[in-house]
Parts: sequence; structure tokens; C-alpha cells
Amino acid sequence: MIDFIRYRLIYFALSGLIIGSGVFALLRWGINLGFDFTGGTVWEIQSSKPLDQTRIQEIFKSKGLEVKVQVNQSLYSAKISSRKEFRREEVLKELLAEYPNLVSLRFETLGPKVGSELIRKTLIALTIATIGLLLYIAYRFKGLVYGLSAILAVVHDTLVLIGSAAILGKIFGFEVDLLYVTAVLTTISFSLHDTVVVFDRIREIKKKNPTSSDKDVINQALNETFVRSINTSITIILMLFALLLLSPGAIKNFVITLFIGSITGTYSSIFIASPLIVTFEDLKKLIKHARSGK
Repeated sequence: MIDFIRYRLIYFALSGLIIGSGVFALLRWGINLGFDFTGGTVWEIQSSKPLDQTRIQEIFKSKGLEVKVQVNQSLYSAKISSRKEFRREEVLKELLAEYPNLVSLRFETLGPKVGSELIRKTLIALTIATIGLLLYIAYRFKGLVYGLSAILAVVHDTLVLIGSAAILGKIFGFEVDLLYVTAVLTTISFSLHDTVVVFDRIREIKKKNPTSSDKDVINQALNETFVRSINTSITIILMLFALLLLSPGAIKNFVITLFIGSITGTYSSIFIASPLIVTFEDLKKLIKHARSGK
């Protein structure tokens, strides 16, 4: 039987290093917010021949415009988006010189889909949901440490994803949009579900072996659920990897976020949530001992 709990400080140190790197990137470079948060101009075009993403960006850049271009080679179409407003007449002549049969499918200027009021209400909803989950898990498993451990594991996953977005945004231009938010919420639900499965196994073993120590019970539970968690995670990761290779540019960031989330969600349910229970129990005993010593 693998002694998972013995190495819990290594797990915590590794997570601290990963989260610390992400927090540094977040404070240093911030997050590259996408069109859903900033608003701007969207122009969809289609041609009778393949469109060159680099060439289109060069044409806009020559006019002092920074744009993001997503090309669909199978349809000979492209989606051009900019956080600033621009007039298509500014670049239409140059584009027609490159692509004589260019057709404009859509051109519009939009405000941000996510406003400050929506963000405020979302944060309130998340706070209420977090408190509700904390109380429910604590009640379901007869211990506040279970609720705290599960919530901290979720916080761990969220920080990893936010930090990853900051790092990828700096290196690869990764943008945070509504699909990214969806992927984060999906990761949280996946991670929480996996954590609850392990906790449920801990509870069953405790009923059968009430005199066993928390460390032994949790080690046994992790050993019994480890293969199931890894197999589930590998299945999801393989599917996402295939999707990452084949998916169009519009959902690549969504797939990347889910890919990272699947890994960190599985990791936290095994190596963070359950070891935290032992750590909290040790702290409770330490505090109790200190008080009795007085």
C-alpha cells in the first residue's frame, strides 16, 4: 500500500511553487482579457482562395491597428477582432488587392458582454455557493475539516488555472473569455466530484475500522480510489488532447483550460484535499495539547 500521507509536505510545496509562479505572472503581466470582457470590433470575411493570417495582420498593422485573426482554411474565411473600433474602409483597398473576391459576412462594433455589475453579482453568487458547499460537505461527512479541505482544493485548482492563463497570455497571447470561465467552472465541478468520491470512501472505511488512525484510513481510501481517479482523468485528457489537435482556433483556449483543469483537478483531489484532512487534524491535536499544557 502506498503511503500517500507521508509525502504530503512535498505535494504542498509543489502546489505552492506552481501557484506562486502563477501569482507572480498575474501581478507582473496581468490577464489578457478577451473580446467578451473588453468589447471592440468584429469583422468576418470570406474569399475564393485561402487567407493568410500573417498577411492580414500585417495589412492592419500598417494602418496602426492591432487585431486578432482567426482563419478557417476549409471555408476560406476569417474572423478579425480588435479591442478598438476601426472602419473597414481603412484596410479594404489593401485586402481587395490581395483577395479580389473578398466578401464581408459581418461587421459590427460591440460593447463588452461582461460588465462590472455582472462580475459583482457573479462574485456574490460564488461566495454564497462556496459557503453552502463548505457547510454541506461538513454536515455530510460530520466534520468541518472535510468542508475546508474540499474548498481549499477547489481554490487550489482555480489559482492554478488563473496563473496558467497569465503565463500563457504573456507567452502565447492566450485570451480569457466566457468560454474560459465555463472551463474553470467545469474544472471546479469535476475536481469537487472527485474529492467527494474519495471522502465518501474515507467515511466507509472509518465505519468499518473506527479505531484506525486518520492517516491509515485516508491512505487506504486513496489507494482504493487512486486507479479509478487516474483512469477517469486519462480518458478525459486523451479526448481533450485529440480535440486540441483538431479543434478550430475559436475553442482552443477553452480546450487548453479544460486540459490543464483535468490534470490539476485530479491532482488536488488525491494529493491536496485528503492530505489536508490529516494536516488539520494534526493541528487540532496540537492546539488541544497546547491548551491542556497551560
